Amino acid sequence: APTFDPVTGEPLTQQTTRKIDSTTINNLYGPQIGVRGEIRRKWFAIGATPKVMLGLNTYRAEIGTTQVLSPTDISQNLYKKSTEFGIIGDLEVHTRIYLGEHLSIHAGYNFMWAGLLTRPADNIVYNIRSATAGLPAQSDFGLDPSFSGAIIQGLSVGGQLEY
Repeated sequence: APTFDPVTGEPLTQQTTRKIDSTTINNLYGPQIGVRGEIRRKWFAIGATPKVMLGLNTYRAEIGTTQVLSPTDISQNLYKKSTEFGIIGDLEVHTRIYLGEHLSIHAGYNFMWAGLLTRPADNIVYNIRSATAGLPAQSDFGLDPSFSGAIIQGLSVGGQLEY
């Protein structure tokens, strides 16, 4: 926040809005192969469906900066778009209990692992160009996409009435 001269009321410091904005979009696509297995009895069923996808990740990574070191610091806008190998593992496990001829309840658990994703915070290269010849130091950010995995999981519970 700015400070003010007690005599003149003039601002002594300048208020600066510093900003580093990084975004990524990962588009994974490819063929998926899997197996479905289920055991059924009169009153219940239990099953699992494991699948794997080996394909491509077409991604776009962007970084934008504004006044990071000072109000006169240059703004930067960098982006990279590329296609890399991508992989997804998916497992669904479910059970169903038959309460009658037309009524059942079920529960399921889904676990998905997506590998080789690029994430916004991991792509920023923090560089500063040194002050030289009377010029102040300036930010000189870089964009270097790195890859990691992500886990998505969830539980579902429901019922079914059939007629």
